[in-house]
Amino acid sequence: MLLNRKAKSAIIVLSGGIIVSAVASTLTYKLVNDKSQSQRFTIANLSKPNFISNDNLDLTDIQPTITDINLKVKEKPTPLPIPDPTTEPPKITIQPTPDPIVVEPKPEPIPEPPKPEPIPEPQPQPEPDPIIVEPEPIPQPEPQPEPVPEPEPEPQPSSPPSLPETDVAIIRFGDINVRVHVEPIPRREYNKNDINKGIANRKPYISEVSSDLKYVEVTEELRRENRKQAGKALRNSVW
Repeated sequence: MLLNRKAKSAIIVLSGGIIVSAVASTLTYKLVNDKSQSQRFTIANLSKPNFISNDNLDLTDIQPTITDINLKVKEKPTPLPIPDPTTEPPKITIQPTPDPIVVEPKPEPIPEPPKPEPIPEPQPQPEPDPIIVEPEPIPQPEPQPEPVPEPEPEPQPSSPPSLPETDVAIIRFGDINVRVHVEPIPRREYNKNDINKGIANRKPYISEVSSDLKYVEVTEELRRENRKQAGKALRNSVW
């Protein structure tokens, strides 16, 4: 009995859904095909073209539009009158200018060239006496002095090499202070042109951060402290 009731309920629900769908489809079709509720949209055929193929259009004070119907064509300028070729232009008579009067200058008299003076004949000169050149005497070689041996230079004592300029620093070694000599760090020199152009480092570049150790002043106190530190290191390594 329970199964029959569920089957009947399912049949009723399906039948109701089918009926509602059919009624809704019919009403929708009727409303769509009802021409009384429709609107007709037509595009009027323009008797003029949308665009005017003319370069002489007036584009001042125009409204934005998709056609050229409202554009006006500029008026053509009135052509100038063409002169009639049959009429002759007025003739202009030009009076000829008289030729200037040229006065020829009188020729100046040409002076006669002077007569050349007669060249005197050269008088014979007496021949000079012949010059007798005496032969030069042959120089005799002078006797050369015998070479004197130079004395050998005495050996000079060698001077100790000069040590570079150093600074004295105090360091702590164990329980004592030790004096050490170190070479100062060289100062870096900058080019004036780089400084004027602003390309030099704002902070000086340091290539060496510590001075070079030259030598240590060894004293008896330093030797005792060194032995003491060596013994302490040995005991620590053994134990």
